[in-house]
Amino acid sequence: MLGCHDLAKRSPGWRPAALCWAYVANVIAVARRYAAARPVEATDDAGCGYAGPVQAPTVIAAQVVAYARAHLGKPYIFGGTGPAGYDCSGLTMMAYRAAGIAIPRLSDAQYWFGAKVPPGQEAPGDLVFFDYKPGHSGPGHIGIVYDVPRGLMLVAPHTGSNVRVQSYRDYPGGYVGFTRPYARRR
Repeated sequence: MLGCHDLAKRSPGWRPAALCWAYVANVIAVARRYAAARPVEATDDAGCGYAGPVQAPTVIAAQVVAYARAHLGKPYIFGGTGPAGYDCSGLTMMAYRAAGIAIPRLSDAQYWFGAKVPPGQEAPGDLVFFDYKPGHSGPGHIGIVYDVPRGLMLVAPHTGSNVRVQSYRDYPGGYVGFTRPYARRR
């Protein structure tokens, strides 16, 4: 089976973040583990250069992470909800939708939607928020917690960038907080 870098050499214009068969095979293997209703390890067997493995605490969290990982490399598009590109809250909304959970569209509304998670208790699939300015209704930026020990998130950062893995611990201004939308009280 060809890896991502093998495909890049054979296909002019091919970007490393594009889907490759090795990555698809990995996603299928992870999906089979979802069905077993155990914590799922999302690995990077495709060799595309992204962090892994990550232990997701629930099937829903694993689905959220898998969706966002499948869109690594897609361009940031203001107002984007995929599949061609995403903005930060469009990525989080669609990742949760793929896991069967409907959350609000915008980051400020997403902040108030989920159950709050104390810092240090965040887990893969949780949402991490940034940029809460005085007078605003909530934070203006959001990512999906991906790798807690390394402090990494999946995020659509800003215009001119692509969906990527980035540190939430080193984000300028620091994070505001974490939520867990699937644990929301009704």
